[in-house]
Amino acid sequence: MFFKLFQVAIALSFLSSLMGCSVFNRNPPEPSISWQLPEDSDTVDISPDGQLLAVSVGKRESREIRGYSYGGRTSLELRKTSDGSLIKKIPAFSVSSVAISHNNSLIATGTYPGDIHVWNLQTGKLLHSITVPKKDLQLCINTRHDRPCRVSYLDFSPNSKYLASYTNNQGTDIWRVSNGRRLYRFDERKAQFALDGNFFDFADSPLKLYTPENREVVKQLTLEGYPLFSPNEQIIAFYRRNWITLYHQQKQTIQDRLKSPGYFQNWSFSPDSKYFAVASYIPSRGGGDFHVAAHSPSSTEPRTILILYRLSPQGRVIGQKKLLDDENGIRLSSAAIAFSEDNQTFILAGYRGNVRLWNLEDLKF
Repeated sequence: MFFKLFQVAIALSFLSSLMGCSVFNRNPPEPSISWQLPEDSDTVDISPDGQLLAVSVGKRESREIRGYSYGGRTSLELRKTSDGSLIKKIPAFSVSSVAISHNNSLIATGTYPGDIHVWNLQTGKLLHSITVPKKDLQLCINTRHDRPCRVSYLDFSPNSKYLASYTNNQGTDIWRVSNGRRLYRFDERKAQFALDGNFFDFADSPLKLYTPENREVVKQLTLEGYPLFSPNEQIIAFYRRNWITLYHQQKQTIQDRLKSPGYFQNWSFSPDSKYFAVASYIPSRGGGDFHVAAHSPSSTEPRTILILYRLSPQGRVIGQKKLLDDENGIRLSSAAIAFSEDNQTFILAGYRGNVRLWNLEDLKF
């Protein structure tokens, strides 16, 4: 009997290795550290090194901006991700998006009225204020959705010389950080900087990579979707229609394909490119503002799922763990995920006002 059980165990282990990944865990592991964000807070972002957390705080109030009334929280706090201790407070009103530069010297805030502010992170001094022209503001107010020109996305280039911003109903702007000057705009498109300082355009097919200063095309790829470069620049993850494709640049081959369990919310590579995290949201059956093909017909409650994948140097999945599976289904759109710079910790910030840190060595893939 014992010998038969031993044979079964060996067979399961062999099948697992053939599948290229470890057996999926049923119960998400508890975080190593957990602490609560202040009350009345939202708009969370984590610095690229995983050390700092930016949180929009304060009771909401209404202010008149260029003839229109806008509501929002009154300030932005910078806190340590490790324990939540307060480092600095910045008087940024009505923040809709945040980005911290790779060298932790600058922080950019986008607002619901569509303005962008760049601050010195160490001193809290305002360096540049980019104001939306009133004609553009009026254009957004009069859309059929009746929503403002909210800045929903910001991203610094790795050398901190450029800033990309995406504004609803207007498109993507590329700014030179030193003087706050706009270099150019892509209408109704969204851009993100790669680690080499170039940025890639989400809307083009084939995908094109441009230089920030003169929009020179430096590379084209045939794959479609929303791309994310790994820190070692060997792997590109493409998300499209509930699928994530892992592509190896040097080999020019697809290494793996991952089925997203729901509506894609967030993703991140670890600094050493050995881990890849994906956060997804599954809406309730028959509800929500979008359809998810992967949604189980037997489920009725929305769910939020966070999965951490272990990758081979070639970009194939060799292990995976589910870190969050919440059947209450609060979306992760206002939460951030990141890895610490030393590759030891994975961070989930802002989910239900909670910050959670997992020690990667304790997860034991």
